[in-house]
Amino acid sequence: MRVPADCVLIDGMDITVEEAVYNEGRPMLNKKLISKGENHHRENPDPFLLSNTLVMTGSGRAVVCAVGKNTRFAQEFPVEQLREEEHLTELQQKLEKLAGYLGKWGYLAGFLIFLAMTLFLVFQIMIAESKELLSLETLQTILRYFTVGVSIVIVAVPEGLPLAVSISMAFSFDSMKRDNLLVKKLEAPETLGFIKEICTGKTATLTNNDLNVNYFYTAGRTIENYDRALTTSGLTENIVELIKDIIILNSDARVEMSDDAKYIPEGSGLEVGMIKFLQQNDYEV
Repeated sequence: MRVPADCVLIDGMDITVEEAVYNEGRPMLNKKLISKGENHHRENPDPFLLSNTLVMTGSGRAVVCAVGKNTRFAQEFPVEQLREEEHLTELQQKLEKLAGYLGKWGYLAGFLIFLAMTLFLVFQIMIAESKELLSLETLQTILRYFTVGVSIVIVAVPEGLPLAVSISMAFSFDSMKRDNLLVKKLEAPETLGFIKEICTGKTATLTNNDLNVNYFYTAGRTIENYDRALTTSGLTENIVELIKDIIILNSDARVEMSDDAKYIPEGSGLEVGMIKFLQQNDYEV
């Protein structure tokens, strides 16, 4: 969740906040701790939640100290600095350059065609004695030749080329959605066209943070997790209740109802996996 104002933490558990927006040199995640007394300052507790930062883990309560223009974010990043200047993408720059070349050749071609047709008309009048060079008919013919040259220039200048490419890319997003690729910005595919290598985690895979319990160890036994494994594996009722209490009391995950009326845990991937473990064993969470 994004912090809407500058706050001071008064109660919380396992809270980490991403504050890279304020200082690129600062670590991505900063742990937040409340002050526990006058001697606790030696441990350098950080109870301050800054506006426009992201709470990654944990939950707690905080007192709002500054909002709007009085926040640190508004002081360090005025509205004038937040306005993004419009820059042409790599593809747009190349299209503009190509359009310039085609436009120059179009002007040259239009002029040469008009000049060639005019010279042909003059030679034709000089050969034929029945026509006069300075006449209304000759002027109309030259004007028609000039219209042909202007038409060639208009057709040659590709003013709609960038727009046509943008429209074709927008239509291609539909096919990308069918492959589970969501494109938020139009220039994203252009940027991906210049990427040669993609660096992933140490497992060389991109995961969706969906953790599940496959085995669990308790009472000196390693038990494979299956439907109702807690109750059918021969464990005593006291041990089963103890496992349930340990997971519930040490978890900060929350359970929400989905659109299809199912209870789905939300929160940290590890804690969500433990809540799913209880749900698989028919424990009401």
